[in-house]
Amino acid sequence: MKTPAFHHIGLIAKDDAASVTGVIHEIVAILTQARCEVLAGGPTTRFAPTARPVAMPDLPRQADLIIVVGGDGSLLAAARSTGWPKTPLLGVNLGRLGFLADLSPTELNKELPEILAGRYGIEHRMLLRADSPDLDGNDALALNDVVVKRINGGHLLELELMIGAIQLGRTRADGLIVASPTGSTAYALSAGGPIVHPNLEALAIVHISPHSLGERPIMVGADQTVHIRPVLNAGERAEALLDGQLRFELKPGKTLTVQRSKNSVQLLHPPSYEYFSNLRKKLGWGGWRTPSC
Repeated sequence: MKTPAFHHIGLIAKDDAASVTGVIHEIVAILTQARCEVLAGGPTTRFAPTARPVAMPDLPRQADLIIVVGGDGSLLAAARSTGWPKTPLLGVNLGRLGFLADLSPTELNKELPEILAGRYGIEHRMLLRADSPDLDGNDALALNDVVVKRINGGHLLELELMIGAIQLGRTRADGLIVASPTGSTAYALSAGGPIVHPNLEALAIVHISPHSLGERPIMVGADQTVHIRPVLNAGERAEALLDGQLRFELKPGKTLTVQRSKNSVQLLHPPSYEYFSNLRKKLGWGGWRTPSC
């Protein structure tokens, strides 16, 4: 048997996925047959008892490849927790659309040996870094987007927006999204934002249900810094959400900055993957039927 392209492969699984056990067992069998060492990150050890347990922070240091079993949410969480540009992530989709986790469980026996034989594609995806005095100096990373919205009440949120040193003025909307190219097919897309090819070095700024029709999506270079300051009246509260998973409250008068992180993520794709074909299939272009959300 030929030497595999990856020797030490980590596994991260979605805890509450009903079918995760069978998929993990199938992956472990394929990797074992290929003479790969299988590492299980954190609680994933309960799905893969024969794998070597590794603490999550150490997994990207010890693995050549990390396979994430779940949906896009699982892969987003893995990207933030690893953040190591030299350790690629491969997503096995147990969710619905799966823009990021694009390997189907039904294709494992065909696609995974191909990947182990060195036939695959790699994409480098930028991470976003959010910072605010409320974070106490700790950076918060996002692969998809950073969203600012109200915590309480049904009124519009008033925001001051700056790009670099340029003041764009105040805006009123249900919220504001700063999305990476990866995140352009997530929340930003449903809010009317553009689809941005992942090879582009850009950020998309998208208003959520703005009060004025003049508030249109804005594309800026990835080297820009976006400054967002909620204008809060008495009793009003606002928060920032990173990839819809990590959240923290923004205190009155404090500014949130969003910019490209120095870290990035490598996404590994099977040889059959092609970006626009994936969009066509997932979004139902040209008569393709897409799963219900």
